Amino acid sequence: MNPMRQLTQEKELQDTTAWSEHRPAWFASKPPTQYEVWVYSNAPDSRFRLLLDRETGDLYLSDIRL
Repeated sequence: MNPMRQLTQEKELQDTTAWSEHRPAWFASKPPTQYEVWVYSNAPDSRFRLLLDRETGDLYLSDIRL
């Protein structure tokens, strides 16, 4: 079973990509709606994100930095 779920609501996308202000300029530089954003469905507090660029197919993985 796939433990990932895709975020589809714009509010959800904005909330889950709030970290983006601290990212390198090259990392997922488009607006959140330009990506498929996936999170763990069985770990709601997880900061892990998989972003798939809808146009290029580029993948970006993100998690919390300790």
